[in-house]
Amino acid sequence: MRNASKLCSLGFFVLALVTGSSPAEAAYAVCTTPCKCSKRLAKASTFYAQKFETNVHDLVKMQRDLTRLLIAATATDVATSQAALPTLAAAAKVIQECEEAVTSQIDALKTGLPTLANASAKLGALARRGSTTTTLKITAQNTAGYFRDTSFEDSPIAIKSNDNCGHEQEDDQTEFDTNQDDEKNAILEPTEYHTVTVTCDSDNTNNCYSTVPQAGTGFVQYDLTTKAAEDSTKPASRWGASNTNKDVIVQGTVNITQGTKQSAETALKALKQATANTACNRKLTEYAAVSASPLFKRQAIRSLLKQPTNEQGFTDPTDKVTNAITASYGEGGEEYKAKLWNVIKTIKPPITKNKERAELEI
Repeated sequence: MRNASKLCSLGFFVLALVTGSSPAEAAYAVCTTPCKCSKRLAKASTFYAQKFETNVHDLVKMQRDLTRLLIAATATDVATSQAALPTLAAAAKVIQECEEAVTSQIDALKTGLPTLANASAKLGALARRGSTTTTLKITAQNTAGYFRDTSFEDSPIAIKSNDNCGHEQEDDQTEFDTNQDDEKNAILEPTEYHTVTVTCDSDNTNNCYSTVPQAGTGFVQYDLTTKAAEDSTKPASRWGASNTNKDVIVQGTVNITQGTKQSAETALKALKQATANTACNRKLTEYAAVSASPLFKRQAIRSLLKQPTNEQGFTDPTDKVTNAITASYGEGGEEYKAKLWNVIKTIKPPITKNKERAELEI
């Protein structure tokens, strides 16, 4: 009994160890910085472009398979011809629906992708400016409070840029998932705060409230950057008395991303809706894709049961057409590829090439 208890405890320990050591899946989160929103929009553009490319590829594949079916339907081998006709009858509708899906996606992509690219660029530029600081320092020379041509540094303007956005680690706010709800894929439209930090140092100790910058040591410095939020940490009141509060922050606002949120979110919704159509996911080489069409059964009655004028999608008794379809493609279509598409691969219809007879590889 004691051994059983030990084994049970060991089991719980191992289970806790395994589950505890597995990293938790990152939850999909709303992007909260210009950089993260910029990256998410860039990934959304890539996703929808690739989705469209896949659908076009699938449409081309369908059209090629349609050509193969046409050749098979006119083959001299009667069994192959009869087996190809039901699929051929259903193929047109399948292809048409895929073409319609691609057409609707083209319209959404024409406006959607440029909109996402523009929004991503604006937010990315805002993020990069936020990690860039431009500094100008002028030092009093010869006489206290006097600024001359020698007051400037050898390189008057110093620019420091970290490009934090370019090196920011990917996380749950930069990934893109089209299946998330609109609230999770909301985009920022931050106000840009043009920020100037003004430093006045009179004597390496105090501000300039009661003393002008001393020659050689006193200086005035301007640090220019942009921020996505107001900075009230160093108000102008810091210069209200003589003390060591040498720097103050003043700001002005501009909204270069105005309209970005609405246009980007509208584009995301339109692209999501356009690519939700899964018509191009079907394949003519898959039994379920064609057998679901009423045209498949109608043509099966015509060709497999030799009723060329039939307009119905059923027979009386109903198992009559079902048995014929099973005989041609196997139970539930399990031999559909083997009995139709593998046979089509072997067809080599005769053609005339350069006035000589040859065989066409399809």
